[in-house]
Amino acid sequence: YNWGSAKKTLLDLSNKGHKVVGFFIGSSKIPQERFKNLLNKITFYPIKNSKDLINLVIEEVKKYYLP
Repeated sequence: YNWGSAKKTLLDLSNKGHKVVGFFIGSSKIPQERFKNLLNKITFYPIKNSKDLINLVIEEVKKYYLP
């Protein structure tokens, strides 16, 4: 996995005005140090239980597609 390339792509998308959301599945916190350059541009959520992911994705999508 090439993290440098993925990070550049995420930043490029964010800088072009796209809303980027990341999920840390199985984690109760966001690894701040590793993602510090992205935290002010991308929304991250720690997802302790994968079952919580579905509702969170729905809520995030509603913010942009429902009036």
